[in-house]
Amino acid sequence: MKMSLKLTLLFLLSFAVVAIVSGCSAFAVTVSSIQIYPSNISLQRNSQAILRIAIYPENASNRNITWRSENPAVAIVNSAGIVTGISSGSTYIVATSESNNRESYCGVTVTDKEVRPTKLTMDPTSITMETQETRILNLSFTPSNATTRTEWISSNTNVAVIDDGGRVTARGKGTATITARSAINNNLTAKCTVNVLAPQTITGVDLSRTSATLYVNTFVEIDAKVLGQDIRDSTVSTSVTGTSYVSVNKTNTSSGARLRISGKKAGTATIKVYSNANSYYYSTITVTVLGY
Repeated sequence: MKMSLKLTLLFLLSFAVVAIVSGCSAFAVTVSSIQIYPSNISLQRNSQAILRIAIYPENASNRNITWRSENPAVAIVNSAGIVTGISSGSTYIVATSESNNRESYCGVTVTDKEVRPTKLTMDPTSITMETQETRILNLSFTPSNATTRTEWISSNTNVAVIDDGGRVTARGKGTATITARSAINNNLTAKCTVNVLAPQTITGVDLSRTSATLYVNTFVEIDAKVLGQDIRDSTVSTSVTGTSYVSVNKTNTSSGARLRISGKKAGTATIKVYSNANSYYYSTITVTVLGY
């Protein structure tokens, strides 16, 4: 009896483990793209530079990355993305995601001595972001083989911060100026203005009516309004249960949409109206269509 109980418990435990593993796999978020930043660097022989990697979506389950150099005689890279110049020349550093095998490239130029840049350009020069959003600022140096060592500064770290690769993270509502300065030519700078918006908060979808009764070949119009604070996306979408009974035409408005619901044949349909900004919030309309 005890042995039978132990076997039963062992079977159930094994089943639970399989179920958990299968469940984790089912909900795994795969990598859609990756981006090395900066996308081009120039460094001296025997000097080093750190490359950063942005992985999208940011909630990807497997974030493992492998690094390689297309020409190790010019530059090598380790597993942390640290590039070392070996000899004069040009090559590419390649990052590959373990999930979905996505790749990104960084052009590397190695010189025998530092090349003083004469011009520094940032792209973009102005961006609008929401809190917690990240963006990458790209720098272009003249001449093209100029040493790319750069210092990054944020004028207001409560609004936006910048890492040493040029990735901006929005922290709070307001405006900040991001400045890039050449590490070997302090007179050379480029700037980007960052405007951070308050987070958009959706609290619901309001309907002028939640039920209607109409006849075949007649229609009713119902207004939908997205509720919340700092709303920038007030659009809605609809899904219909009972498409054989009604059709829905939608016209966008400044606060939501006007829905024109037409009766097709006798029966009852349910229309779900949800916020495109946050589909968790929705309201429903029950429509009864009467025959003649």
